[in-house]
Amino acid sequence: MRQVDQYSYLWDGAQAGWVMLRIFRSTSSLTVSFGDNGATVKDVRALRATLPAFGSMTAQETLQRLAGRSTIELGVFEQHEGRRIVKALELQGLVVEERASNEVSYLPFNESTKMALLIDEDEELAAAVNQKALAAGVVVRDVEA
Repeated sequence: MRQVDQYSYLWDGAQAGWVMLRIFRSTSSLTVSFGDNGATVKDVRALRATLPAFGSMTAQETLQRLAGRSTIELGVFEQHEGRRIVKALELQGLVVEERASNEVSYLPFNESTKMALLIDEDEELAAAVNQKALAAGVVVRDVEA
């Protein structure tokens, strides 16, 4: 708890202007399915034409990366970008599974100085500081990412 106390200025009034930004983020996790036989040459062409990560590889490198795989996970994207990618891949004839999720996170922000407090080195400490600030009644402002 001692480490959390070093951030008490967020809630004890020692420094004015601190609020908690509640950030809402919608994401899409994308997976392309090739079927039991794996990716075809047509699938490779479609991926290379649609996604820069595959476009920068040769067709041979792409085939090697996909060899023996019935699916490939493309990663997590902001929801708007994910939908654009799904549409582009489906237009190329690929089967894409999209799993949408909504995430909420908190960020201490000083409205007077326009500075955010980032505790990157320790996620557990950051979560504890956020919880303590919320429990202490620090004002919450909603933000959509």
